[in-house]
Amino acid sequence: MSIFQSLRRKLHQRLLQQQLRLHRFPHHSIHFDKARSIGILFDGTELSSRDVVLRYADQLKKTGKSVRLLAFMDNRAESESFPSIFNRKNLDWLMRPTGHYVKEFLDHPFDILLNLSMEENPALEYIAALSQAHFRVGVFSRTTHCYELMIDLPVSQKLPDLIVQIEFFLQKMQSTNEAAAV
Repeated sequence: MSIFQSLRRKLHQRLLQQQLRLHRFPHHSIHFDKARSIGILFDGTELSSRDVVLRYADQLKKTGKSVRLLAFMDNRAESESFPSIFNRKNLDWLMRPTGHYVKEFLDHPFDILLNLSMEENPALEYIAALSQAHFRVGVFSRTTHCYELMIDLPVSQKLPDLIVQIEFFLQKMQSTNEAAAV
């Protein structure tokens, strides 16, 4: 990473920390079966990842959950087949995402937010950190302020493995007011 990129990243993190001090939203655990609305963030640059996420979203919808998707597509023009995207044009100099879809996604109070990006993406982490979601889940990251649950996967595992792990742990979640199953 160049000195320039490193400086941008540090400024991005600093401004995000300032935003988080102003942004007070209560987060709490929720059992997967009780979640009604799910937001999914992902890097849709690769078609294979996009297909996996879209199939998973359809699977969730079949169980009666409301699902919203927001994809980051690196250097892609807007797609008619997948309208809820943002790309590099929607990032300011400090890698903060902007635009209608981003604002709409940030303002929605999801029960669960899933960041299905397998690699660190400052724009997706920014959205996850400032989301009004009650419970946020993502891949293990050095930035711990983004999620209530982080999944640490070996490098060899892929997106379908991440989805399986997320569902496994969310099925085990108990809210603070529920008795644990014995």
